[in-house]
Amino acid sequence: MKKKFVWLFSAAFAATVLLSSCSVGDRPQSSGGNSASGIQRPEGKRIVVYAGGSSEFSWVAGSKEKEIIGYIEDAYYNDTGISLDFDIAYLGEDMQTKLASELAAGSQVDVVISHTRGGNGVDDKLGGEGAHYNLLDPIYDYAPNLLNAVKGTPLDSLTTVNNDVVAIPSVIDPYKFGILVRKDYMEKCGYTDDAAKAETEFKDGKNYELVNNLDTFADMCRAMNTLTGSAYAVTGAAWDLEKAVTLGAYCDAGYFTSALVEENGQELVMSGGSTSAYKDVLALEYNWANTGVISKDANSIMLEEGESNFISGKTGVFVLDPTIQHLIKVARMTKEQNPNAEFTVLGPLKAHRTGSERKGFMRNAEATFGAAITKNSKNVIDIMGFLNWVYESADHYNLCRYGVEGTHWINNGDGTYSYPEGKENYATQPVYSGILTFVENQRMSDLVYDGYTEEELHWINDIAGNPDNYIQNDVIDYMFSSTDEYNIIRGNATDKLYTMAVEAWTGKTDPLKLSADGVSSIYDYTVKKYNEAVSEVQKYFTTQYKTMKAMRGDD
Repeated sequence: MKKKFVWLFSAAFAATVLLSSCSVGDRPQSSGGNSASGIQRPEGKRIVVYAGGSSEFSWVAGSKEKEIIGYIEDAYYNDTGISLDFDIAYLGEDMQTKLASELAAGSQVDVVISHTRGGNGVDDKLGGEGAHYNLLDPIYDYAPNLLNAVKGTPLDSLTTVNNDVVAIPSVIDPYKFGILVRKDYMEKCGYTDDAAKAETEFKDGKNYELVNNLDTFADMCRAMNTLTGSAYAVTGAAWDLEKAVTLGAYCDAGYFTSALVEENGQELVMSGGSTSAYKDVLALEYNWANTGVISKDANSIMLEEGESNFISGKTGVFVLDPTIQHLIKVARMTKEQNPNAEFTVLGPLKAHRTGSERKGFMRNAEATFGAAITKNSKNVIDIMGFLNWVYESADHYNLCRYGVEGTHWINNGDGTYSYPEGKENYATQPVYSGILTFVENQRMSDLVYDGYTEEELHWINDIAGNPDNYIQNDVIDYMFSSTDEYNIIRGNATDKLYTMAVEAWTGKTDPLKLSADGVSSIYDYTVKKYNEAVSEVQKYFTTQYKTMKAMRGDD
């Protein structure tokens, strides 16, 4: 049995924490509700927030975003006497360039909210570059409520072995994926996900083919293209495609995850993109990009464009941000445009019609995104104080997550919510992004829209919510400390590995093709060069990993 790791501090520090926790609670009494008092709030301290990162994780302002944020600012002032003005930039993939430019210029950027790994991730852009504020002391000293909400694996996953807390982590359910399919398209093409129907019913004199493996799935996709006249059938970014469709049929870790891998009799912490099993995944995706299964632009597709393609009927499969709530939202939006559209959600698929039975969605690490405070922020205490208030109660959290109760949503009292009469369009046209929670936290509250049909509940509980549908890989749930030299080495080597993956995802270069050395495949040659370049880094990270396991008392 694995034991949860508990950070150990000196008695003096522990005493400081206790005293600080008490002082945080010495505030004016809360008004007890979600309504602002109407007191004129003075101009507040400006807090600059950058939110963005990728097509997979991108904050989008709602139609009443400023109004609701203003309401939250008023509520916080009425409760605490502290006035803050949040200046929020919703930057998407532009965040990387914007953030680098602003930090270099010394401009005010206080909080950065993004996914936690790679590219625009808070680990690379702030943690890896040393541009973050270590939140260990602030979270213990000024935000005990926040600490209680995120402690354990989520906080560990954004903490280095040196007790450097890079960001505040999200705390979300790791079991939530699915593959959304136009059922009407599927059945018109002679395919089904119903085993009984495949056994007993016919189309054009033939049995319906059961879609439970990647071979049959690909055949179905190509048949859909004939039906729709489209160039490809699956809407999904490369990383989403791997999480929901391809990866779990072959291996435990992919390009965007780290794994403890045994290579040549030695255990090493490696990029999942450098394992031998991942070669089969890339080879499959290269084939799919060239045979009409996936888009050759899967590496750059944006959420809004992807949703539009599926809603319009151009594509018949949707895995762009494959969270079940999002899939249901997209299905409903499609139904609004085309009342005759029908849907199903597939579980994980085996690799082939025969052979290996291995299958599974890739289980998320709990901290899939986080909120970092930049090193040059002068507002750390104010930010932590606000977050301590947010996580003080479910009422505060729900206000900052969903908007004003009774105005923007109705609490049904059973963990679900509905929308006010006449405002049902809020389900597909959100009024607010939920930005002022900074991170999602299902320990605090996870209200779900109550209008689920019996079929949708089946997708939620039996497909997405079934732990048996997920690969139970060991998540490396803390961050590695590094050096500037190692960051450069790893970055340059990873860029080459990533380029190879992109070439496969976009159908440009077959990873199995003979490489320039005339002996090995492009994949094997690239991985060999990668491993040679990062050999010392791998050893350094592996030592940290084993040290952490020993400190935690893991088996």
